[in-house]
Amino acid sequence: MMPSPMWKPDTFKEFLTRPVPPSGTKQWSAWQLECREFGPDAVDVALDALENGSENEQYVAVLALRLFGYEADAEGYDEELVYRVRAPDEQESRMITPILNPTPYTP
Repeated sequence: MMPSPMWKPDTFKEFLTRPVPPSGTKQWSAWQLECREFGPDAVDVALDALENGSENEQYVAVLALRLFGYEADAEGYDEELVYRVRAPDEQESRMITPILNPTPYTP
């Protein structure tokens, strides 16, 4: 599929760096709408963010993929963290191991 002429990957990459508003708020609804407006062209950038992005970019990418109809979740912690992602039209999940793992909790 060819990207739409309005598609700007850098704009979505910037979107991935922004904080996600609390669910159930007007800001959350606006965030979801803005994310959906990027359309399916954003999927490849979101998948890349799961592997190469910061902790926040990974979190936003999981939420974005869900809005695009993907099953996406994290399994494990610290160095054992992996993302399980399944496209709407696929039977099998894809496992993605992030290069940058979240900072471990230390009391």
